[in-house]
Amino acid sequence: PLWGWSSVSIRPGRLPGSARWKRFDMNDDIRSAFTALAANRMRSILTVLGIVIGISTMTAVTSVLQGFTGEVNSTFEEMGTTTVYIARTAGPRRHGGEAREENTRPELQLEYADHLQELDEVSAAVPVASTMVGVKTADGIEMNTEVTGTGYLWPDVAGRTVTEGRFFSRSEVSGSSAVCLLGTTASERLFDQGSPLGERIIIEGSPVTVIGLLEEKGETMGRDQDNMIVVPYTLFGRWAPLGENLVMMVLVESPEVMDKALENIETAMRSLRGLTIYQENDFEIMSTEELQEGFSEVSAWLFAALLGLSGISLFVGSVGIANIMLVSVNQRTAEIGLRKALGATSSAVLKQFITESVLLAIAGGILGIAAGAFLARILSAFTEMSTGLSFWGVASGVAASSISGVIAGLYPASRAARMQPAAALGSS
Repeated sequence: PLWGWSSVSIRPGRLPGSARWKRFDMNDDIRSAFTALAANRMRSILTVLGIVIGISTMTAVTSVLQGFTGEVNSTFEEMGTTTVYIARTAGPRRHGGEAREENTRPELQLEYADHLQELDEVSAAVPVASTMVGVKTADGIEMNTEVTGTGYLWPDVAGRTVTEGRFFSRSEVSGSSAVCLLGTTASERLFDQGSPLGERIIIEGSPVTVIGLLEEKGETMGRDQDNMIVVPYTLFGRWAPLGENLVMMVLVESPEVMDKALENIETAMRSLRGLTIYQENDFEIMSTEELQEGFSEVSAWLFAALLGLSGISLFVGSVGIANIMLVSVNQRTAEIGLRKALGATSSAVLKQFITESVLLAIAGGILGIAAGAFLARILSAFTEMSTGLSFWGVASGVAASSISGVIAGLYPASRAARMQPAAALGSS
């Protein structure tokens, strides 16, 4: 039998020239397409591999990026919408002359926090500095962790809670008391059994007493927020230069006064830095909202770039489908000629071959979505990176594969539709 012809039968009362042969409704198209594709299963499977690779890449990228974005947004929510950061430089995102200019800026000063706290819209302000250090206990247990030096108002500004013990006081900060608080990861690694309260740890040769434990926060963007030790900023200078690492954290009273607070903070900082009206800021002010917007912009560009790469595989898959459909047209000239001789219209033939192309692409898209979700799960299991697959991610994968199928099938289908019955039958 002719390839695909078995799906089209002549029933009593259905003459070859009847309207049904001219119409070829969707059910007929799909049944005939499945029969045609099943006739050469291996070639059909190899054809959709390109689509599978493209869609699986897109699905995996979407899943990872969506999970990562959700994790980051959750972190920003925990940070609060009323937190403002003041730093000497904007960080590693600057290059060339801008980076050199920032590196020559004067360091921030500790007294800035006291001046900023006096502003009407500000609830609290603290200096914060961090560095990595080596820590060990009297029992000889050692680890590397992050030490953060800050002021006594840090829990309010950073939104952290002390679960056991207490936070250090203002007098302990001014007196450079050798006290600290541990995050849960640092506590578990240094003191696997019992409470560490009252115990001493050795930070780079300096003994420090543990007076409290911080609530567990978990990981964010691969960083363990609980692998930390918090000490008074007056103690921080024993392990690292305070000025080089210093930033200011400012807590604004409410989101409603954020714009006004940012203006007043900038004015106060310019005054504290001794800048004239003609001089540009030699510091950076970043609100949580601005940081979130910056991340959203970066993630959007990253998403577009990764989708572009997966689009290359999708294009290769489309070329493969176009080739297989051209081969199919050449092998089925007799079928096409006979159908047109019996009354099938050019549009019916066009729809038939486009349907086959779309079915190939959708099959590849479904397999690609499953493979992409599986790859995202594996990546999440090995890297502890969160992933997420949304309805829109699945829908976009199916839509992309369907569009690829339509585009890939247009030329072969139009070539089949243009065939003349006599010429097609004569060449078979």
